[in-house]
This record gives sequence, structure tokens and C-alpha cells, in this order.
Amino acid sequence: MTTTPATNLSPPRRDAPFLGVSGRVWVVVLGLLFVLLFQHFIRRMGLVGMTNGDWSHILVVPFISIYYIFINRERILAQPRRVCLWGLPILIAGIFLFMMGSTFRPLRNDMLQGYSMIIALFGLLLLLLGPRTVMALLFPVVFLGFGVRVSQAFWSIIAGKLQFIAARGAVVMINLFSGLTDMNATVRGSTIDLDYVYQGKAVMTPLNVAEACSGMRMLMAFLALGVALAFLFPRRWWQRVAMIALTLPIAIFVNMLRVAILASMYLIDPSYAQGQFHIFIGMLMLIPAAGLLMLVGWCLEKAVVGEHKPPTPTPIPHKHDTLRFNADWPTVRTGAALGVLLMLCTGLAYLFFLNYETDGLISDTVLAGWPRSADFAGIAVTTLGVLAAGVLFFKLVGKPGSDRRWFMSLGVAAGVLLTAGSGLYAVTKATGVVFIKEALPLRYSLTAEFPKQAGNWVMLGQDGRLPTDIEKELGATEYFTRHYLDTTGYEADVETTDDGETIVRLYPDDGSDSRQVRARLSSPDHGVTLVDGALPGEMVSVHIAYYTAIVDSVPHVPDKCWIVAGGTMAFRDTRSIALEGETYRSDPESNGLLADSTLGGEVRIPDDEVEMVVFGADDANGRRNTAAYFFIANGDMMASNHAVRFSFSLRDRYAYYCKVEMRFPGIENPEELQARAETFLRDMLPEIMACLPDWTEVQSGRYPSGSTPTQP
Repeated sequence: MTTTPATNLSPPRRDAPFLGVSGRVWVVVLGLLFVLLFQHFIRRMGLVGMTNGDWSHILVVPFISIYYIFINRERILAQPRRVCLWGLPILIAGIFLFMMGSTFRPLRNDMLQGYSMIIALFGLLLLLLGPRTVMALLFPVVFLGFGVRVSQAFWSIIAGKLQFIAARGAVVMINLFSGLTDMNATVRGSTIDLDYVYQGKAVMTPLNVAEACSGMRMLMAFLALGVALAFLFPRRWWQRVAMIALTLPIAIFVNMLRVAILASMYLIDPSYAQGQFHIFIGMLMLIPAAGLLMLVGWCLEKAVVGEHKPPTPTPIPHKHDTLRFNADWPTVRTGAALGVLLMLCTGLAYLFFLNYETDGLISDTVLAGWPRSADFAGIAVTTLGVLAAGVLFFKLVGKPGSDRRWFMSLGVAAGVLLTAGSGLYAVTKATGVVFIKEALPLRYSLTAEFPKQAGNWVMLGQDGRLPTDIEKELGATEYFTRHYLDTTGYEADVETTDDGETIVRLYPDDGSDSRQVRARLSSPDHGVTLVDGALPGEMVSVHIAYYTAIVDSVPHVPDKCWIVAGGTMAFRDTRSIALEGETYRSDPESNGLLADSTLGGEVRIPDDEVEMVVFGADDANGRRNTAAYFFIANGDMMASNHAVRFSFSLRDRYAYYCKVEMRFPGIENPEELQARAETFLRDMLPEIMACLPDWTEVQSGRYPSGSTPTQP
């Protein structure tokens, strides 16, 4: 028996690290710089995920991407890593688009910011890791797109289509079981007319498949879930494609089932089809949807004999993945200087462009009277600087595969991110730009303090709250839908009975016979006021809703909702009404008017004209519905719901908008609608403005208390 001296034994094998000390340090450094650059967007999406249940999946999306990288780390690290210089222009383009999506008013929205951030991340990874590794990382990068909130403009278009699909599919399901339930259904637009027997009486009830029931709320979460399940488990490529393709039909089918179940609740108790139980049913549908997705995955796996076991790759260590940190600092510094120069010229070019488009947003804080021609010259010079820095980088970067090329690229990436992040922060502070707007409280509560009588208009009935699910869809808690009666030419005697009914006795000024108008609330939960005795055009149904800390297009307008509900457009026009008379006078502190209110004394009116949309649509029964509406946003008035988001200045610390919608039963043409809206607003607009924040006081820092003046 022989022995081998310990000193002659082979040294124990030490596997090459998956990612050495150097790689980990650079991941942390570049990761922090990347997060700091896009911090205001990341924070805003975090707030959306925490405060908006429809988008709560946003909080989970990054962790799914990280988990995918963790479970596939060996395959990812087995890809050859090399520098790809094409990643640099993609990185800079992503940052440039992000700046435009953050500050350029026509393009300012969360979608552009979010997708630009993902483009920048793709460019960064392509620059430092090369195409083979980026292809292995493509899923976690693209999956981050589910963490971006879809703009209301796109949201409303898609949701409207899904409302039609959900309504028609639910009708098929309801009628399929009509022999058992004795319930029949027909559809008009997105409204389902239910014909059933409840407590021994034949009942006909309309069930409106609102946007909350359209399936869009579930769609984004289910698409994210389906895509995640397709990629988080070993599957063949065609199985993943099939699973993703089936995710959308599953979400739509489950939503049809949800609407059908809600309709069947009318047979038990109509209250179950509304409020909290409605929301509970929607949450309950997550279970069959997730089950169907898992069933699809199981069926796809069983469709092929034999388990799919992708080969286990051997990680390829990068030559700089050592057990100690090392760097060619002179080369890194050279690359960082080039990155700073590249991003500095790019940022300055954009600032000159932004300064021109905003008539001096940047220059007015530094130099008064800045000529617009200087912006063109600045754009030309800085663009040449970008080209020169790019050419210099390509000359100095070194040969493919060389150490110089690697460290130069690390330096230029760090320089670009550092310059972009610090530059965005410096410009934001210098110009007073506020990316995340704050909520602005009302001066008087719409629901509790808005006057029941103003001028010749007297309130009919009483306020009622919308069902919880519809209120959630509305997105506002400060709102009301009220009926007011025009008593011009009458002496009015108003009486409210113990059961909440309003009786208005009208005595004509000419001494002719009196008459009365009665109003009662059909249900305290719905707030539907039934009015008897009012002449056509004599009564107005006005809806006012207040939103704050929201910067986006307004989703709910009659143009969309009535058409989706099955109506046919009769007319749509933009009209202006003039605010005249003794009530209004010039405001010396602004370009608007002053008027007296019963709530707060003297109030400001932004303009002497109100531009509004007048809209009419015929329903399935040939009845014409008409409405006039406009918006008040940050001290400005506008007709277009899409123009609302353009009213918010970059320097505004706060953001609010208010929708004012008026309907006059019996009025069927735009001219009469405009005339009645003008009569109503001359009395009511001062009361509306008294409740809203006075924008002149907000900008001067006098409201709310403790605020600071907005930079001019």
C-alpha cells in the first residue's frame, strides 16, 4: 500500500465564478445610476401600483423579471459576452425619448416614459453584454412593459371594444341557461336588457356593462400572468406562443362568465349585482382564470410525448470575472469623459429644443430676452458635438475582444447615465419642474356644500351615491349628479317631504294657473331622481366630478359612453358661450372675470367665454339624448377631454381638473342645447368656481396654506 504525500496532491478544483467581483461591482454601480436617472417614473409607477387596484400587478412585474434571471442564470451566463457598440446609440435614444416623454407637452405621458426606459435598458445591456446574452435576457427586459400604465387614450379605445364583446358573450351564456333560470337577455350596445321573474313579478332590468366590467382591468394582469407562466417553466417555443395567444381569449371568456353571474344575481337579490359584492365577484374570477391558464399549460405539456428538458449549459466565465476587483482606470476615465461629452451634447440639444417649444422655459430662468434664433444655433452646435464625440469614441474604443474595448464601454455607459441623471436633476431644480403632481383640496365640498339654489335654479330631489364599483370606475369621490329646475318667470315654493320627495309649486308672474313639479329618489344607493311635471328644457341634470393629482386624458365623456351603450351619434360640435351681465366684471389680477358666489363671496372666472362640446345621440329606441360638457383644469377652461393633460404646466406643483356635464331632457338640437347651457352657467359657474381651488392663489402660494409660489 502506497501513500501520496499531501504536498503532491492536486490542488482542489475551484470553479470559475458565475459573476466575479468586478462584474458585481459594475452591476451595482450602473444599476444605481440607471435607477437614479429614471427615479421619478419608477416612483410614480410604484404609487400607481399601491393606490390603484386595477394596476396593482405593476408592483410584481420587476420581481418576476428578477426571478426569471435567477432561475436561468446558468443559461444566461453560458452565452458569450462581448461589447456591441450599437447599444450606445440605442441607450442614448432611450434616454432622449424619456426626456421628451417627461417634459415635452405633446408627448408627455407615462407610456412613452416607461417604454423609453425599457429601450434604454436594452441599449445598456446590448452595449456591455452583446447580442447573444441580450437575447437570453430579452424576456425579463420586455416583460417590464407590463409595469407601465397604459394611457387613458388607448385604454378607453380598447375597453370600449371589450365592453361589446363582454355584453354579447354574457347574453349567449344567459340565454343558454334560460330554461333553468327563466331569464332571457337581449343586448343593445354594451347594455344587457334582462327579462326575468323576481318575487313573483315580471321584471325588465337594464344591466350596463360599464368599463369596469369590460375585462380591460383583468386583461393586463392576466396577460402578464399568462406570459410569466409561459416563460418561467421549461417549455418549447411553440408551447409558449400558444399559451400567450390563449391568454387573451381566456381573460375575455372569464369576464363574460363574470357578467353572466352578475346578471343571475338579479334572480336572488338585485343588490348583489352592485356595490361590494360586484367587486367580490370580479376578484373571485381570478381563480378560474388562473386555473384555466394552468390547465392550458398542462395540456400543452401533455401534447408532446416526453418531458422537455433543455440542455444544462456550462457558464462561460468572463475573463474579468475574477475573485478580486480589477479595472483599467485610465481607460475607464477616458470612456467616462466621452460618455459625459456625448450625453452633455445630447442633453443640451434637447434643452435648446425644449426652450424653443416652450417659449423660454429654460432661458427665462437665466437670461431675459433670449432670442429664439439662439435655440436653433444651439441645436446645430450640440448636434455636431454629439457626432464628434461619437466618432471619437469609435476611434478610441479599441479592437473587438480587447480589454480596452471592455473598460472603455463601461466608462462611457457610466458617464452617459451619470450625466443624464445629474443633468435632469439640475435642470429640474433650476427650472422648478415638478414631475409628480400633488393633490389639491377643494375650497368647498361638492357633495356637502354646493348650493341647492342659485339664481333662478332650484334643486330637485336629493343626492345619491353611485354603487361602489361604478364610483371606483369614476375615479372620484367628490362628485354629484343633481337635477335643477329653472324657475324664471315663476314664484317658486319648495317643499321637501319626510320621505325625501321634493315638491316645487310654480306660480306664474302673469297670474295664470299654478303647477307643480315633483321629484323623488328612486333608490338611495343609485341616486336616480325621477321628475314629474317639468317642461322640456326646463330641467337640467348636471354632473360635476373633481379629480386631483392626475395628469391624463379624461376617459368618461358622452361621446364615448353613449356610443358604447348602443347609441348612434346625431351631432357633435364645439360651441362657445359668453359670460355677460351684472354678475361678471373684469379681474385686475388675471385675464379673467370676477363674480359673486353664495359660498365664498368674490370668485375668479378664468375667461369671459366657455368653450364646450354639445353632443347628441339616438338610442336603440329612437330617443335622443343630448349633453353639453366642458372641463376646468388648473385654472383654465377647455372643451376637449384630451386637451386636459396639455393644461398642466411642468412647473405646476399641483394638478386638478373638474368635469361639468349638463343634460336637458326634451332638448334635441345643438342650438337649443347651447342656449340652455348658457342660461344655466351664468347662474351656476360662480358656485362651481367657488368650490374649486383659485388658481391665482395657488400660483402665488396663498392656497393651500404652507405652499410656495410657482415659478413664473
